[in-house]
Amino acid sequence: MKRKTAHKGKFPVELSQEERVNSIDEFKQSILPAFEENILDTALFYQDLICKINLFVPGKYMWYVVQRLTIFQMGGMVCHFTGKDLSYWKDKNPEEYFAYIYPEDIPYVMTFAKVVYEFLSKIDENDKNYYHPNLYFRLKNPDGNGYKHIMFQYIYWKYDTEHGIESILHVITDISHIEQVNPKPMLTILDEKNNVLHFSKTTNDEVDNALNSILIRHLTKREKDIIKLLAKGL
Repeated sequence: MKRKTAHKGKFPVELSQEERVNSIDEFKQSILPAFEENILDTALFYQDLICKINLFVPGKYMWYVVQRLTIFQMGGMVCHFTGKDLSYWKDKNPEEYFAYIYPEDIPYVMTFAKVVYEFLSKIDENDKNYYHPNLYFRLKNPDGNGYKHIMFQYIYWKYDTEHGIESILHVITDISHIEQVNPKPMLTILDEKNNVLHFSKTTNDEVDNALNSILIRHLTKREKDIIKLLAKGL
């Protein structure tokens, strides 16, 4: 939709007949094409990946797309993770989902999420397919009894014009059936371009310095192949 040049000078201003909006319906129609185009663009951007999620997840899963701090789309076994259906989560702020995080894990998850977003905002858009961030932490069960171990994946994302994250596709997988040797929260970022694995597993005293505690380990080809499969849920 073509933008009109802003009026300069003092208010009130005189509008030409072409510029006038005479009703609420007319106003909605004037912005609707751009709004629908934005929704369609986001839906198509992730469509192929969403259709393939069930081919690589190693357990029960749900997925959602966040766009401009709201949950744009969601699917999978939502009730298994939240106890609520899809209609509840439409257009909700994703922070509401954080209420399900096991209390002891919250400071880790919040810090790790900040680390990931800062990391993604610094990489070249042409290189983003090389990076696979994952978080591992616990979610409370919807009935309040116990918790489940989950893998929280950053599958794909879209940058805005200022190279910030405009939207992102997350997949959450229940990995409680996989033996947990040390169940503390962890951040991993597989970097295929440089053949390294970034990871952070801090203590409570160190959680505020998680960005500085990320270690880089050079991998053998076999290690890289195995971790790549795990990062993609295979």
